[in-house]
Amino acid sequence: TLAASNVSGKLDAKATTGTIGVSGVITGGTDIILRGDAISIGNTVNANSGAANVYLLPVTGGTGVSIGGSSTFDLTQVELLNITAGTIVVGEDDIPTVSAGAVSICSLANVDIGTRNIKISGTDIDAGAYTLTTSGSMELVSTGSINGTDDSTAELSADTLTLTAQFGGIGTTSVLEVSASKVLNADSSADASDITIDGIGDLPIGNITAGGGTVTINVTGAIDDATLDGVTDITAGIIDLDAVNGIGATNPIETSAPTLDADTTGSGAASIDIDNYSAVATELESFSTFGTGANITFDQSGGGTLTLTSVTTTNGIVDVSAASGNIIATSVTAGGSNNILLDTTTSGNITLGALDASGDAIIINSAGAINDATLDAITDLIAATLNLDAVNGIGNMEEIETAASSIAADNSGAAAVDIDNNNVVATSITSISTAGSTIS
Repeated sequence: TLAASNVSGKLDAKATTGTIGVSGVITGGTDIILRGDAISIGNTVNANSGAANVYLLPVTGGTGVSIGGSSTFDLTQVELLNITAGTIVVGEDDIPTVSAGAVSICSLANVDIGTRNIKISGTDIDAGAYTLTTSGSMELVSTGSINGTDDSTAELSADTLTLTAQFGGIGTTSVLEVSASKVLNADSSADASDITIDGIGDLPIGNITAGGGTVTINVTGAIDDATLDGVTDITAGIIDLDAVNGIGATNPIETSAPTLDADTTGSGAASIDIDNYSAVATELESFSTFGTGANITFDQSGGGTLTLTSVTTTNGIVDVSAASGNIIATSVTAGGSNNILLDTTTSGNITLGALDASGDAIIINSAGAINDATLDAITDLIAATLNLDAVNGIGNMEEIETAASSIAADNSGAAAVDIDNNNVVATSITSISTAGSTIS
C-alpha cells in the first residue's frame, strides 16, 4: 500500500502479489504506473496535474479486469474519480505492454468519470448492462473482440469514442450500443471482421473501417460525418446504415464499399446523402426514405458500374450520379411528385429498368448512351416530364418505353433516338434531336 508520496519523475509501483493500494495522496511529476493483481485506490492520484497519464494494470499477464464489476482487479467510480491524469490507462503500461486478460465494463453498476479521458486494453472486452460515461474521450483496444449487451441502452458514452478490435470484430457476438456526442471511430480491419453498432441518439462518424467485412450501424437519431470534408468515413465490403432522422443529411457521409444499404424512417426531412468511392461493380441493394422532403442523393467516383437495385422515396427527390462509370437503374421511385435525376460524367452509359416519378420529372444526362435494360414492351419511365440527354444514343440499342406528357430527348453524337411513348393524355415533344442518325 502506498502512503502519501511526491515524486518529481515517473512513479512505477508494483505489488508482486496481491493488492496494489493507495492510502495517501500520490503525486507524480510525470506518469504514474500502479501494478497489482488487485487494486484499491483510496486517495488522490495526481499525474502532474493532469499533464501526464496514470496506468493501472495487473502484474500477472492475462488477469481479468473490470470496471464497475466483480473482478479481483476492479475499478469503481469512486476510485477513478480519485485520479487526475491526461488519460487513465487500464490494462497496459507506458511501453505499451498489455497485461490484462478479459475486460468487463459496467456489468454491475454505472460508472461516470466526469471529464476524464480513459483508455482500456485487454484480450476480449465485454460491455455490460450498465453504462461507462465520460464527457472526455474513451478508447477501447482489444486483441480479440469488443461486444455489448444489445439491450437498447448505451454501454459506452463519450464525447469521442474509439474502438479497435484485432480479432473477432465489434458487436459480432452481441450488438454494442454507444453514444458519442462528437465522433465515433471503429477499426476491425486487422482481420476484416464485422462491426455492428447501435447508436443512441445522433452518431457523428469519424473513421470506421472493417476491411472487407460488414459495417452495420443503426441509430435512434441521425448518422452524419463528424466534419464536413472529403475524407472517407466508412470502409467495408458491405455497409448497412439505418437511422431515424437522416444519413448524411447535415454532413454527407463518404464511403468506400461495393455494396451499400441505407434507410431512414423519420417522418420529416430525413434525407440520405452519401458519396462513395468504388473502382469495382457496386450495388445499392436498398435505399429508402419515409419522410416528407426526405431526399436520396448518391454520388459515386472511381469508375465502378453502379446498380440501383432498389432506391425509393415516399416523398423526396432521387439524385444519383456516377463519374466515369455506368449506371444500371433497376428500380427507382421518387414518391410524392418528386424528380428522379440520373447522370454519368466523363464516361458511362445509363441502363433503365423501372423508374417512376409520377407527377414530376425524370431527368437523365448520360456521357454515353441511354437504353432499356431488356428488349420488351414494359414501361421503363413514368413521369409527367422526361428530359433525356446523351452522347451515344437514346434507345439506340434497346428501345425505351415511356409514359409521359412532355418529352425532350437530345443526343449529341451520331446515334439513334428510339422511344415508344404510351400516354392516355396529350403529349408534347418539346425537343428531340440527334446528329447524323435516325429518330423513331
